[in-house]
Amino acid sequence: MNNFQINFTGIKTTLNDADWVCRTVRKNFPAISPNRLYYENPKLISNNERLYDFINEKGKVLQQDRNDRKFLKSPFKILKEIIYSVKEHKVAHCGEYSSLAELIARMNGVDNCYRFLMKDYNHVFLLITKKPLKDGIKLNDIVIDPWLGIVAKVRDIFMKYKNEYGKIFPFENNESVVLRLKKPLSLDKKEIEYFKEKYPELVFKSKDGHKLMEFK
Repeated sequence: MNNFQINFTGIKTTLNDADWVCRTVRKNFPAISPNRLYYENPKLISNNERLYDFINEKGKVLQQDRNDRKFLKSPFKILKEIIYSVKEHKVAHCGEYSSLAELIARMNGVDNCYRFLMKDYNHVFLLITKKPLKDGIKLNDIVIDPWLGIVAKVRDIFMKYKNEYGKIFPFENNESVVLRLKKPLSLDKKEIEYFKEKYPELVFKSKDGHKLMEFK
């Protein structure tokens, strides 16, 4: 098990590229997230029976989709099923969104991309690093969180969670957040080409010809 800890107490990266990944996920895979709606509007939902039933039903559909792909071993098949689920049922949580962000990163040549679970908060985001993860997480590495629609450097992300999304992440002072590395959704060249041909809208094109998430 790979666990990392971030405590609260030179190289320029491109947040614009990270933001493109985030926006591309949300634009091409629009979906509602029952969990986020519950977090942000508990009274509204509990006082509206029709809305409650609708959101509850969406949550059941998502759970069934997750159960259907639970035993899939191939990242290629897992990603195909996630795409089908989100496009067909219009429902997704952070796990689905971070997986789609990883897909887009890998389609565009980014190898150092890693999904992490915030263990005590059951939340998943994508981390992009300059160097392989064995060298450790650096403060200038980039977090992409399509579920919330935000990107930030590691040095900023956890205070951003605390200050802007405190209802979801009620961090305690001096709390150490335990991060668990999830299994990478690695793809071979043939599989990457499949996704590029089928979903050209997910291919990054820069005006100056730079590659996605180049660390300069």
